[in-house]
Parts: sequence; C-alpha cells; structure tokens
Amino acid sequence: MRRVHRSGRIGTYPESAGGQVRREPFDAIRRFGEGPSHPAWYYNLTTAGRAEVEIGTETFEVRVEEITGAERDRLYAEQTRRYPGFAEYEKKTRGVRTIPVLALHRS
Repeated sequence: MRRVHRSGRIGTYPESAGGQVRREPFDAIRRFGEGPSHPAWYYNLTTAGRAEVEIGTETFEVRVEEITGAERDRLYAEQTRRYPGFAEYEKKTRGVRTIPVLALHRS
C-alpha cells in the first residue's frame, strides 16, 4: 500500500495514493467524483511542491510535478485500461475540468 503524506492548510494528512501507472516516478491519479473543481489534495500537493511517500516500511521525500499535454493523456489512458472506472470519471468531467495527473519524484 502506498500512502502520501501531504501538507494542508491545517496540518499534514496521510492518504492512500491510487492510480500508479509507472513504478518511478510514481503517478498520483485520483478522482474527485464529478466535481467542477480539483480536490484539496491536488492544490495541497501542487502548492507545496513536495510530499512524503510511504510504501510498506519505506518512507521518503518526493518532489511533485504536474503532468500535462500528451504525456498526461498517455498516462491517463493507461490508468483507464487498468481501472475502467476512470474512463467514466473523465466522461463526467469533460468540458468542466481535466482530471490531473501528478508525478512524484524521489528527492
């Protein structure tokens, strides 16, 4: 199980990190239902630019990078092949927002 410890406005929050397509850098592809805006975790990670990842007994710092354009589309397509429900999330948000893809690089 992977957990990302992200800093927020009030404190640091651990949460399960889903959507890994690549082994490293790790991909953070999470959904937020059909909401019209990105979820808090997205803003917290992109604003901080760093986080801590926990995999099993290993914990390490990561640098956060937002993936855009063709590379984002490629990674998201791979995610939908692995987890078909993500295709539905994308359909429901089409024209409203693009579901973000973040890369978490070991520091």
